[in-house]
Amino acid sequence: MKWVEWGVLILGALWATSTNATVRNHYKTSNAPVLPANTFAMIQALSVIGVLVLHRSPFHLFWLFPLSYILGFLALRLKPLAFLAFLYGYMLAYTIPSNW
Repeated sequence: MKWVEWGVLILGALWATSTNATVRNHYKTSNAPVLPANTFAMIQALSVIGVLVLHRSPFHLFWLFPLSYILGFLALRLKPLAFLAFLYGYMLAYTIPSNW
């Protein structure tokens, strides 16, 4: 069972990393914020980090990742979530050396 948990955690971390890399690549060519994509990336990264830090089962990622997509579309309506997503996208954009 531990092998399956590690597999889920590794796949979740790879998924979150690829989502963050995709959003970062968007900011290489555009300055327009994309709130849903920022929210996907932020929630997925926080989910993987939260599972690791809080010592929870990696199987929680099975409901946290779909929740990130739902919250991504809710970010268009909820101002506090949109603001957090905007800040996260701003942070990702400033990891690109040409934006320094």
